[in-house]
Amino acid sequence: QSPVSNQEVDLIKQFVKKGGKLLLVEDPTRRPRGYAYTRTEGIPINDISAEFGFIFENDYLYNLKENDGNYRYVSFREFNQSELTRGLNRITLYSAGSLRGGDGVVFSDENTFSSNMEARGKLAPIALAADSKVLGIHNLTFMIEPFNASFDNDSLIANVCEWLTTSERAFPLSDFPYFLKEAPLVTYA
Repeated sequence: QSPVSNQEVDLIKQFVKKGGKLLLVEDPTRRPRGYAYTRTEGIPINDISAEFGFIFENDYLYNLKENDGNYRYVSFREFNQSELTRGLNRITLYSAGSLRGGDGVVFSDENTFSSNMEARGKLAPIALAADSKVLGIHNLTFMIEPFNASFDNDSLIANVCEWLTTSERAFPLSDFPYFLKEAPLVTYA
């Protein structure tokens, strides 16, 4: 929840550029007590996500027709085909927000609205960016007990973990001094 320095953003961008994968998670219900974001620019994680082409909106999603006993418990049944959505039929996110930009992975139905805009439309709480190397999820609660066991939430969590751990990260020669305890000696063969 604290601001990110330009140097930290540059290091993250370099990591992704080298093939690393980045998971960004924001939750509308887990902000500092008494602190209200008035604009999307005020959400600290957007200092990072904006560099990859998407923004965490300052909203929460709700559905008055289909929910698990709470209008902010929104179910999702529309998914883009990807390794992240493999085997999913229905997930429920608890107090999720929407993402603007990126390539949506999960989409709301016509009965789901944003607290900031009442227009109907597909809202994405989960999106990919930067050639599918950066994943934004605008909900944390679905990963925590007992919500992780609802519908296909556990499968989504497993898919995210698999996505994170399968990477083609390239290590150039300049990375190797960090792996060694002493200065490397480069010689000709």
